[in-house]
Amino acid sequence: MPDNKQELLRSIHSECAKLRLLLVNIDVAWTGELSVSLSWSLREITERANLLLMMKLIKE
Repeated sequence: MPDNKQELLRSIHSECAKLRLLLVNIDVAWTGELSVSLSWSLREITERANLLLMMKLIKE
């Protein structure tokens, strides 16, 4: 769990980097399976970022 704002930002940037890698993979091959995978991954990244922000707010 992040215990300061810098750690929180690093965590969010890490999730954004995963998203950028995922978006690069879309250019390689777009299939129905990849589309489902993308939507789940975007949802997972969003949920993680929201969870990190909520944990930070609770600590403050």
